[in-house]
Amino acid sequence: MLLDDYQHIDSSTSPDYLVRSDSIRFLLCFGNSTSVTIVSMVGISLDNDTVAEMARAWHRIEVLTLSSHYAFPAHPRINPQCLDFFARYCPHLSRLCITFDGTILPYTSTATCVPQESLTHVAVEYSTISAPISVARFLSAIFPALETIDTDREFDDNEDLDALALYTEAIGHHRHWKEVETLIPHLVAVRAEERIRVQSSLVT
Repeated sequence: MLLDDYQHIDSSTSPDYLVRSDSIRFLLCFGNSTSVTIVSMVGISLDNDTVAEMARAWHRIEVLTLSSHYAFPAHPRINPQCLDFFARYCPHLSRLCITFDGTILPYTSTATCVPQESLTHVAVEYSTISAPISVARFLSAIFPALETIDTDREFDDNEDLDALALYTEAIGHHRHWKEVETLIPHLVAVRAEERIRVQSSLVT
């Protein structure tokens, strides 16, 4: 059954129409894909293991979009750790759209991260976040070329008083993500300066 407009979606029916991991796995045989777009009116339910499978299977991917038309009430089951899989296995990925739970900090040490130099744009859509500095530290380590982070409120008026009252939490997440966007180039520069300092000390 197809849902042809938003009025047919409610909290009782929407879980039945989620795009789930089993459906995604049917597409993993297309290993030479360079661009994949999956858009769901309801939502996409993935776990970190499935994302790891996707990253390994689509190792030639350049643009990957996993998008939802609106924020499904349930929290995403994936966290920033899933991004490390793309850094490790998708060297050509330059644009990524994915929603994850940014309040769960990754367990991978930034000292062991493999930097991926191609990714410049991430659309985090409805991703939650609570510790911008920690997230920026992780993202700057795995995606040092990252320039832009977009959210679902990218083109909304986030200063409007009515909007602030209605979408307080979403606007808070948006502001945190924009803080991450601002921090990343500074953290990348600090790491570069530290490498130069260490190399200079080894020479002398």
